[in-house]
Amino acid sequence: MTTRIFPRTFLQRAVPAAAVSAALLAAGCMETTSSGSMSSGSASFSGSTRDSGGESVDARLNPRSGGGYTLVLKRGEVLCTGVFDDAAVAGGTELASLNCTGDHDGTATVVYGGDAEPSRVVFSVIGLGGGTVYV
Repeated sequence: MTTRIFPRTFLQRAVPAAAVSAALLAAGCMETTSSGSMSSGSASFSGSTRDSGGESVDARLNPRSGGGYTLVLKRGEVLCTGVFDDAAVAGGTELASLNCTGDHDGTATVVYGGDAEPSRVVFSVIGLGGGTVYV
């Protein structure tokens, strides 16, 4: 079996998939469904959704001892992690890079509700897809 490697097009080089997915999500052009829950007493948050590629995604935000959260995102065999360092602010957002298995990477934004608790995570993994997980 011969494997061919094709060079990326100008558009693929100029516009990362994460930026495209984020723009589509912000514009409301991509629809996702999700469910989430807060784990009572441990202050961790979790949820699941289907991403723009139609795959199931599970996400969990775990509190860090020094403040902020650690994100664990699982999509099939791909596992991604990210760290949110800033203190939560009511109505605020924070962006983090995602480090993923299998030569994937991406970004995630945690969105805080009016109570300064995480309400959702908007994510994009290059080459796989993106979406919103309500936690």
